Amino acid sequence: MPRHRALTQAQLEALLALPTDEADLVRHYTLSAADLAVIARRRRAHKGAFAGGSEILR
Repeated sequence: MPRHRALTQAQLEALLALPTDEADLVRHYTLSAADLAVIARRRRAHKGAFAGGSEILR
């Protein structure tokens, strides 16, 4: 039996597309004061990965 796809090809492409205009780049990749406070509570070895992951998930 074929697998059911939850997203159409167009939906998948829209989901995975990287922002290209300046406003979207700033919104997605600028950390707020609250973001920085959460990152500061992480162990030193994990701060960079946590910050990068939180930006990607936006």
